[in-house]
Amino acid sequence: MSNQKFILESGSGQLLSLDDFILIIDQPASIELADSVYSRAEESCSLLHTLVEQGSSVYGVTTGFGAQGDMTIPAEQRQALQAAVIEYHGAGVGPVLSERESRAVLLARIVSLAQGKSGVRPALLAHMARIFNSGIAPVIPSRGSVGASGDLTPLSYVAAVLAGKREAWVKGRRVPAADALQSAGIEPWSWDMKEGLALVNGTAVMTALAALGLQDARRLAEWSDRITAAAAEAMQLAEEPFSSWVQESKHHPGQIASAAAVRQGAALQNTEISRQHQPNTGSNIQPRYSMRCAPQANGVLHDTVAMTRIWIERELNSANDNPLFDSRDGRVYHTGNFYGGHISAAADYLRIAIATTANLLDRQLQLLLEGSTGLPVNLVPPPADGEESAQPCFALKALGITTSALSAEVQHLAAPVSLLSRPTESGNQDVVSMGTLSALKLRESARVGFLLAAHTLTAAAQAAEIAGSPGPAVRKLIKYVREDVPLVRENVALGDRLEQLAVRMTASFY
Repeated sequence: MSNQKFILESGSGQLLSLDDFILIIDQPASIELADSVYSRAEESCSLLHTLVEQGSSVYGVTTGFGAQGDMTIPAEQRQALQAAVIEYHGAGVGPVLSERESRAVLLARIVSLAQGKSGVRPALLAHMARIFNSGIAPVIPSRGSVGASGDLTPLSYVAAVLAGKREAWVKGRRVPAADALQSAGIEPWSWDMKEGLALVNGTAVMTALAALGLQDARRLAEWSDRITAAAAEAMQLAEEPFSSWVQESKHHPGQIASAAAVRQGAALQNTEISRQHQPNTGSNIQPRYSMRCAPQANGVLHDTVAMTRIWIERELNSANDNPLFDSRDGRVYHTGNFYGGHISAAADYLRIAIATTANLLDRQLQLLLEGSTGLPVNLVPPPADGEESAQPCFALKALGITTSALSAEVQHLAAPVSLLSRPTESGNQDVVSMGTLSALKLRESARVGFLLAAHTLTAAAQAAEIAGSPGPAVRKLIKYVREDVPLVRENVALGDRLEQLAVRMTASFY
C-alpha cells in the first residue's frame, strides 16, 4: 500500500515532525526504523533484563500494577503478566475511533517506543512497523481513558491487535485481528517482560487525536480568513482595518497573518474611511466588530495553533511510559511521563480559540443576512432576467438559525476538560489529566466548527456574487462553493449540500 518512505532516525530526540506525522497518515506512506533506533531499544531491553537478574524491583515486571504495585510477581509468571494487563484493560466503550485516527494512534505509539527508553525488544518495534505498513490498524473504542497512567484502556486495543486479538481495520472494514495478520503474513506477537505495559502505558491516543485536531484547527483558521475576505469584498469595505500597519502595531503574529490573508483574498477599497464617510447620512463610520476586528479575533486561533503545535510535537516524540530505562547510567526510573497534562491543556486552548472563531463566523453570517450593508435581506438575489418569482423567496434565511445553534454548541464544547481530574484506581491515580477526553472534544469541536464555516462560506459566496464583479481570489472561492452549493434563487433545502461542503473544506482549500 505504501509509496513514500519515512525513516525514523534516533539521535536528536525528534524522530518525526508533526507535518510528516500527518503526511504519513494521509498519504500512501510507509515507515522504516533506522539501525540507531534498534540499537537504543536493544540497550534499554538489555538493561531491563540485567536489573531483573540482579534482583532489582521493576514496576510492572516484578510487581503488580497501580495500587497493586506492592504485589510480587514470581519469575515464571512475568510473561503472563504482560498479557494480563492487556486483557483486563479491554473495557473500552463508546463509538470506535475512525480508521484514520486509529492509524495515527498506532504510529504515535511506534514513535514513542522508538525513543529506546522503554525496555522493549527491538523486534517488537519491527513488528509494529510491519503491521502499520501493511495497512492494519486497531479498532479502538473512544471512551475509557482518564489520561494517566496514559491511555491504558484504549491502548490495550492496540496491543491486542499486535497479538492477533480483538478487531482490526483493513481497508475500511472491521475484521478479526487474527485474520488481518494472517492475510498479511504476520505472526501474532508473544509478550516478554515490560512489553504489554509499555504498549498500554502512554499518551499515544490523546496525542494522535490532538495532532489531527490541530490540523483541523489550523485549516479552520485559514478558512475563516478566506471567508472574511469574501464577506468584506461583498460589503465593499475599506482595506484600512486590515492594513499591515494596524496589525504590526499590536505585534501578534496570528493577527498579522490573518489580516494579510484577508488583504490577499479580497479586492478591498483603498480609500481612507475618514475620506469615504459621509456625515449625517445615517451610515456609521465604524464597521461592525465582526468585520473590523476579524484579524484580532481569528488571530487568536492562529497563535493558539502555533503555541500548541510545539507541545503536541514534543509529546509525540517523547518517551511517555513507565518505568523508563537509561542505558547510559544503568538505571531504571519509576516516573510519570504518562501524564497527559500538556495534551489536555493544548486541546482545551484550541477548543476555546475555535469557539472564538466560530462566534466570529456566526456574527459575519448574521451581518450578511440582515441587509444593513447594502446587500439584500437573506441574500435573495435579483430575479433572473427580470422575471418575478412565483412565490416569495427566503434564500439563505435559515442558515442564520443553524449557525446560531452550531456556534452555541462549539462554545459548549470549549469548556475546559483539564480541570476535571478525579481520583481513580483505588486512589493510586489521584491526579489525572483527562487528556484523551479533551482531545476527543477537540475533534468534535472542529467538526462542528467546519459545519458552521460551510454555512458562512456559502453566504459569503452568495453575497459576493450578488454584489457583482468579484476579484480573482473571490471568484475562485465562488467556484469552489458552487461544486456543492448553487447560487440560491428559490426556497431549497441545503442541509446535505452544506455537509458535503464542510467535509471538503476540512480536507482541502480551493
